[in-house]
Amino acid sequence: MQAMRVLWLVPLALAALLCLLGARAGLADLYLIHATTLSQKPANTGSAIATAALASQLAPWRPDAWLAQGKLSALQPSPQAVHDLFAQGLRLAPADAYAWRDYSLALARSEGYGSGYRMALARSQELAPNSRALHASHALNGLHAWRYGDEATRQLWRNSMRVTLAARPREFLRYIASSRREALFCAYTGEALNLGRWCADARALRRQCDLPDLAPRHRQYCDRSGFLEPPTHQGAR
Repeated sequence: MQAMRVLWLVPLALAALLCLLGARAGLADLYLIHATTLSQKPANTGSAIATAALASQLAPWRPDAWLAQGKLSALQPSPQAVHDLFAQGLRLAPADAYAWRDYSLALARSEGYGSGYRMALARSQELAPNSRALHASHALNGLHAWRYGDEATRQLWRNSMRVTLAARPREFLRYIASSRREALFCAYTGEALNLGRWCADARALRRQCDLPDLAPRHRQYCDRSGFLEPPTHQGAR
């Protein structure tokens, strides 16, 4: 009789545990959503980090809770906290290429483009070598942070730029022009990516499109080429 009672208690205990874990995970979701909302205002960064910390305490088995807290900690910045929190998240999700991308960006914000950033960037590329979205993210970051990277880091950025150009050449080149970075891009990367002709045309277009009084047909062409558009990506600071 006692053995039968134990057999009934085991599944009941497991069911109760699953319900408890589900409730904790659901509450953690609410804290993460609230933390994201708070982080939209810089003055609330501290509160956002504290709220995300509640999520990771409630659901310590979830990598997204640790990663969210790590990304928010980079806003202060707090380099050691970024390292520690991403270490927790990446221990739970070591093969998540986007988590490594987020780690690289958090490191860039909190301590610059050093060896840690380069390691995270390389790991992200290794885990998802064919991800166009991931390479586009790295390519844009490299475009804006070029002057901060050493040659090894720049080579990784070039790799992502090469993939992005193969997938969406028109959009990427248009963005380079609209962000007014074609001179820097062409000086260090254009030839390596076989864009010598485009770079020559870009130099001529920049001179023409920066003229104060453009004829309507020239203005339309400059607009279509991206040379009159304002940049839409903040990039590195």
